[in-house]
Amino acid sequence: MIIKNKIKNFKSLAKKSNFPMKELLMLEDIFFKVDGTVRIIGGNVRDLILGRKINSSTDLAIDLNPRQIVDCLKKSNIRYIKTGYKFGTITIVINGINIEVTSLRKDLSTDGRWAEVEFTKDWLEDAKRRDLTINSIYCDLKGNIFDYFGGKDDLINGRVLFVGEPMKRIKEDYLRILRFIRFSLEYSKKIDHKSLLACSAMKRKLPLLSFERRMMEFKKILMSRKINEKFNELDRTKIFDYVFMSKINSMHIYKLFEIEREIKDEDFERRIKFLFRNKKRFLKRSDFHKLGKKSFSRIIERLKLENYEETDIHKNLFLHGRTLVNDEIIFNYVDGNITFRKFNKLYKITNSWKPKKNPVSGEDIRQLGIKEGKLIGKYLQDVLNWWIKRNFRPNKTECIEYLHKVTKKRMVAKT
Repeated sequence: MIIKNKIKNFKSLAKKSNFPMKELLMLEDIFFKVDGTVRIIGGNVRDLILGRKINSSTDLAIDLNPRQIVDCLKKSNIRYIKTGYKFGTITIVINGINIEVTSLRKDLSTDGRWAEVEFTKDWLEDAKRRDLTINSIYCDLKGNIFDYFGGKDDLINGRVLFVGEPMKRIKEDYLRILRFIRFSLEYSKKIDHKSLLACSAMKRKLPLLSFERRMMEFKKILMSRKINEKFNELDRTKIFDYVFMSKINSMHIYKLFEIEREIKDEDFERRIKFLFRNKKRFLKRSDFHKLGKKSFSRIIERLKLENYEETDIHKNLFLHGRTLVNDEIIFNYVDGNITFRKFNKLYKITNSWKPKKNPVSGEDIRQLGIKEGKLIGKYLQDVLNWWIKRNFRPNKTECIEYLHKVTKKRMVAKT
């Protein structure tokens, strides 16, 4: 049964959020000429129902097929991108704003990873194939709601439920395991037990999905503002162990969430690094390298802080940079190796650090009469170690003087 009602204060909420109403009305008019109907779907609808400021891009559902959409846009000279044309998704670029529009669909067949779809004009058929009741609510440009499965009531009352039987929905697309968790963190007062059991029962299917799809959802989960409230309950299901096919190390994770919020530095790569700390062998053969060289290097790299003193911190800051040093200081605090007082002191040191430039170059060493490449490298390392040991205080002249003494001593030793 379809439930129709209206969003309270729709116009004022849309105006406060800089909602692209002008552009949407323009598109509505264009598609109406060929008997097309557009409705808002997704995050915008949820935000409007909850009276929140809209903070996500606008998604539309439409009862035209992709070819009809493109024909309309061409005739109106509106730019578009065939983002997922095969599946009915087109990104419209209008007045510099991206609006994603997707044709109504029904599933012909699914295998947990991909779906073969057919385009339809039936809004109920489209709603049936959606994962969660709160994601199957449509809204027109006057604020009228079209709700086929009680999604509005679930949303207002803090319930996140699958459309129909959880197991059936999950078997259609295994990513729905992670999507259920993500939306539960965002909108539920209490995670639905039946749905979570179904997710746990199907968790071994997660590795069948591409790394990119798993990572996209897991990032949103790990960075959820409510992850600290429900992590234990989710961790007990062992679902997260199957996201990347390795057991996560969640010990003290709450302390990590706590300190990151304290210092206002919540960081996804650091959280991933923490969960897989001391698993370098696994990380090397994993797909994490797909995150990019810089991100992968950070996740895999661990530093050994010798004595947690200022000189040691300065040395590591120079050699490895602020990000890696901060990771290590935070981990050492979380794992109980240093007190909060010590952490606070070290963290202040890292954040007041100004990057240093090596005062001596290979050319400076050549001017001392040393031409051989290996020797130049050796002398550079010698002076660098000397300079670091003195906490970067010696200037270039003093470093050159030190090199003079070193080269002179070695020449005497050779004779």
